[in-house]
Amino acid sequence: MNPPRRLLIVRPDRVGDVIIASSCLAHVAAAFPEAEVFFAARPVMAPLFQDHPSLAAAGFFALPDPRATFVERVLLLRRKLKEGRFDAVVSLHPDPALNLAAQLAGIPRRIGYGSGWTDFALTGAVPDRRKEFRMREASYNFDLLKPLGIAAPEEESLRAVVSLPRASRETLDQKLGEAVAGRLKHYVCLHPSAFSPIARWPVAHYLDLALRLRARHGAAIVLVGHQFDDPSHREFRAGAQAANLPFVDLTGKIDLAELAWLLRGALALVTRDTGPSHLAAAVDCPVVVLFGRVEAPYGPTRWAPLGNRVEVLRSRAVRRAGEARDAFFRRTFAEIPVDEVAGVLARLLPSSSHA
Repeated sequence: MNPPRRLLIVRPDRVGDVIIASSCLAHVAAAFPEAEVFFAARPVMAPLFQDHPSLAAAGFFALPDPRATFVERVLLLRRKLKEGRFDAVVSLHPDPALNLAAQLAGIPRRIGYGSGWTDFALTGAVPDRRKEFRMREASYNFDLLKPLGIAAPEEESLRAVVSLPRASRETLDQKLGEAVAGRLKHYVCLHPSAFSPIARWPVAHYLDLALRLRARHGAAIVLVGHQFDDPSHREFRAGAQAANLPFVDLTGKIDLAELAWLLRGALALVTRDTGPSHLAAAVDCPVVVLFGRVEAPYGPTRWAPLGNRVEVLRSRAVRRAGEARDAFFRRTFAEIPVDEVAGVLARLLPSSSHA
C-alpha cells in the first residue's frame, strides 16, 4: 500500500496521555518525510502543538467536546475528518465514536485498538497489550504504528516534545506582572491537586516542604493547578496564611503553554503523577514525581514521565487486612515522607538562593 499523504494521529484523553503521545510524532514524521502529519487531541492541548516541529502547518486537529453525546461526536468527527481529507488515521486510545466516524468519512486506512463492537469500522484492529503493564505507555503507542511500518525505538530514547509559543511567554509575563516576575528568579512549583480527589500527597506535606524550601534554599514557591477552587489548593492557601508563608498563586490563571514556560524556568516541580509532571519533563524541568499507587496499572513502570531529569519516589505502604480501598490510597501518599522529598530536592537545588 502507498505511504499516507495526510496522516492523522489521535489521542483523545487526558493531558499527561497526550504529552506522552507526542513522543511518537518525530518517528512518524521521519518514516513519512513526504507526508503531512496531523495530531488530534482536546482543544485545551492546542497551544502545546502550535508550530510543532513534527507536524504540518496548522497541524493540530481539535477534537469535539467530550461532553457531547455519542451520536453527536460521531457526526462532528465525521464532518471534521472529511474536511481534513486524511488518507490514514491512527487512534492511540480506544474511541468507538472515532472508529465509526473515520469509516463514515471514507478514510482508507483506519487503525486503532480492537475494543469491541466498532472493530468492523477499522481496517487494522490492533490487540491492546497495555494491560500487560510491562512497558511505558509511550512504547505501547508503537503497537498502533507498526501496521504503518514504524518500528518501536529503544524506550530510553523516547522523549515528549511540545511547542513553546513565544506569545505564551509574553502572556505569562503579563499575568505575573513586573512585581511578581522580579521575584521569580529562583522558584519551585508545587502542584498538589490531581484527577483523583483521594490519591494525593497531603497538603500538610506540601506546606512543610514549602517552608523547608524557603528556609534552606531561599526558593520562591509557586502554586500551580487547573482549578482555583480545588480543595487541596484552598487548604494550601489557608495553611500558608497561617504559617506566614509567601507564595505566588497561579492556580487556574494560566494555560498549558504558559505553564510550560513557567516550568522551563523553575528549579523543580513537585507533584504526584499528573499531566504537569509530563509537561515538566518535556521542557527539561527537574520533576519529583510521587507515586503512591505503585501496583501495575498505576505505577511508574508504565506512567513515569519521559526524561533525564525525572526523580520518581514510590510509596512503600502495604495494604492492611480489611483496609478500605480509599483509605489505603490516601495512606500510600501520606506515607511518602517529606524528608525523602526534601532530600531529593537538596540534590537538585542550590544550597542557598535569593527568592
